[in-house]
Amino acid sequence: MIESDPVQKDEFKHFCKPALSHSHPLQSPSSPSTTTTHHPPPLLSHSQGSNFLLITLPSEVWFHVATFFNARDMLNVSGLSRAWRCLSLDDVLWKALYERRFGKLTQILIPPLLSWKDFYAAHKIYKGGWDTACMGRMLVTRERHTVSHGGDFLGSYQCVRGAIPVSSGICYWEISIDRLCIHQTGFHVVIGAIPSSFNYWHTYLSCNGGWGYLADGRKSHNSGNGEAYGSKYVEGDIIGVLVDMNAHSITFFRNGVSQGVAFNNVYGVVYPGVSLLTGGQRVSMVKVENLKFPYRSK
Repeated sequence: MIESDPVQKDEFKHFCKPALSHSHPLQSPSSPSTTTTHHPPPLLSHSQGSNFLLITLPSEVWFHVATFFNARDMLNVSGLSRAWRCLSLDDVLWKALYERRFGKLTQILIPPLLSWKDFYAAHKIYKGGWDTACMGRMLVTRERHTVSHGGDFLGSYQCVRGAIPVSSGICYWEISIDRLCIHQTGFHVVIGAIPSSFNYWHTYLSCNGGWGYLADGRKSHNSGNGEAYGSKYVEGDIIGVLVDMNAHSITFFRNGVSQGVAFNNVYGVVYPGVSLLTGGQRVSMVKVENLKFPYRSK
């Protein structure tokens, strides 16, 4: 049997404290950077009985191996041993995983007590369809993913909200513009988020507390005018909505391209929302299996 060196045992105890004490405090983009030397824990594997065998490769090598893991790999190795669990909770590794999937932080801030693993896990793809009990004169089809204005061409503003609330974390969904005549712009279609108190009948999305991205590129919150924001969108476009409840912000995307942060005043519980003005207009919630989180550093 290979005996564990006493020095290595002490080092193992130092790095494998209960629940792992992170030695890398999170820094927001505006915080001054600090230089910290990272010492990964030595990794042990189970042998027969209750003994441990020290893996002969240096712990730095195993840390380098772990930099190639994805999130599922990190979760899988956490059950191999106490040392692997320590490594699977390491903030440096989870920060690298985050930046590889979502891009480097720009305007998005991290709550000071949130680990990089928890921050990674806070990113969610919206999994709800439209709520048929919370809508105006609308027609909902395709397993509650598609909604059409139920009136005639003269029209009236009608809204619908998503079936699942968003109250924490960072949530993303996409709306496809299925049918929209070329002259239907501005408040004809508004996409965004609404509070639970929103009135769905005879009103457009960006009033009564809603936050909206208009078809002509303007944005609006509690206003009938709107202000300059991003690109206009037309039939066939995909509009992404990123709600960050940590930063209290909403960012819109058109065909995968960020239009920038639109609002920084989003508090409480919100829902996906859409308002349509005239008969024949139709939009759809993009299904989960077709969604990918946007790369936010662009």
